[in-house]
Amino acid sequence: GSMHEHDNEKGVAHFLEHLLFCGSENFEPGELVKYFQSIGMQFGADANARTAFYSTVYDIDLPESDPENLQKGFLVMRDFAAGALILSSEVDRERPIVLAEKRTRDSVGYQTFEKEFAFELPEALLSKRLPIGDETVLENADRDLLKSFYDAWYQPERMILILVGDIDIPIASELIKQRFSSIAPRAPGR
Repeated sequence: GSMHEHDNEKGVAHFLEHLLFCGSENFEPGELVKYFQSIGMQFGADANARTAFYSTVYDIDLPESDPENLQKGFLVMRDFAAGALILSSEVDRERPIVLAEKRTRDSVGYQTFEKEFAFELPEALLSKRLPIGDETVLENADRDLLKSFYDAWYQPERMILILVGDIDIPIASELIKQRFSSIAPRAPGR
């Protein structure tokens, strides 16, 4: 989440959240949405993400909980966890979308919230790490900065996988082991 960012990374956690949908080991840029559609899902309604102060959460609402759909869902989640490509071309393509989201949120109400937050917690890091980030950082963030943050924070010991639904626990447990047990840290953690 945004509380894990350094001053030169304000907004990187949120930017990265966008980029994880833009190319991975198993999905070329632009393929993930098609993949979701092929298994009966809609991007946004059934697959989405959000960044907060202390976490980034990726939601996938599978159409069925049978082993085949679980495997497909775990493939996507595995790529989010450790297989993001973070291509420079996708960083440049996604940047205007992230900046537009920041501008859309820039309402009188949001500006008031920011000012109140800074007034109420003037010395707290929390008031300086709003998840949407800093426009200058977002305009200048490159692949190296984003990849560094990804590698430092997307580590197995910091991840939680939650399954909810009518799921065959022994099958799901075995599929989780198969898909996620090989994930290893790619850089020293922070």
